[in-house]
Amino acid sequence: MAFLTNLNSKDFNTICINYNLPNFKKIIPIYEGIQNSNFIMLGDKKYILTIYEDNNLIKNIDKYMQLLNFINKNSFNCPIPIKNKKNKYTSYYKNKKYGIFTFLKGKYLKRYSNKHLINLGINLAIMHNCTRSSSLKINNYFNKSFYEKNMNKHKKYIINYDRLLIKYFETSLKKYFNINKQKLPYGIIHGDLFPDNVLFFKGKISGFIDFYYACNSYLISDIAIILISWCFNYKEKKIFLNLLKVKNLFIGYNKYRNIKKNELKILNLLCQIYCIRFFFTRLNDKNMGHNPKYIQIKNPNEFLEKYLYFKNNEINFMDIT
Repeated sequence: MAFLTNLNSKDFNTICINYNLPNFKKIIPIYEGIQNSNFIMLGDKKYILTIYEDNNLIKNIDKYMQLLNFINKNSFNCPIPIKNKKNKYTSYYKNKKYGIFTFLKGKYLKRYSNKHLINLGINLAIMHNCTRSSSLKINNYFNKSFYEKNMNKHKKYIINYDRLLIKYFETSLKKYFNINKQKLPYGIIHGDLFPDNVLFFKGKISGFIDFYYACNSYLISDIAIILISWCFNYKEKKIFLNLLKVKNLFIGYNKYRNIKKNELKILNLLCQIYCIRFFFTRLNDKNMGHNPKYIQIKNPNEFLEKYLYFKNNEINFMDIT
């Protein structure tokens, strides 16, 4: 989440009327995050107001609303979109689409234990079992064209970091797009399950948020994203994958859906691919020139370092389970 668009009291009142939400006293901007403008609406109840700043998200916004409703109806906790007076989930404010969602109790964790990783694995498996039964089809924005375009766009930056990286990236991507898809469990993934998109309340997960990069893909992809965003530690300025965290994630996940051997065989490669993806998206965000007072600017090189870790360490994930 982030804060890019200002709202005055008149605009806020107009939005409340449009959604039949009386008695709202004020809004509080949410400064954390890297995309969209988000506000907490305070009144008799709490809601989240999101103004969409990313044009790529708008293309599939109706499908995301359908996905949230589907997940919620199947007893998985996530924000529920609210309809306006015209019975629509989205409206316009100054030519920008926006939506209003129910507020989930809880906060994301800045420090997490092995117990939290087990709980995360359990909830992710439950969500996957739910989304696999959905007939909804959402294209993956991070396709071959995305990677080719960004490889060309950021070639100089990549070479300056490590002249061999371009060749490494090309090899990883070639392997990824040649994966035999036939027997790999497939369905709708969250696609962005970083710690700040998982809320905890009283020590347990109260819900997942920000499903905007959800798409149909390999279910094991969400595991890869968690590994690169939750499971690394630093020691003497060097990074390493905390295998105990990985094991506890697997323990939780396997309680509700058993990870297959062929999924584990490609997990190292998927970790490489998602390191490349988040390197590109962070670098693109950094180059947008946003005011750091209102939006988090995150270091893209974090994922180059993690990419090289997986490139240089062929981890046998089957031994961890």
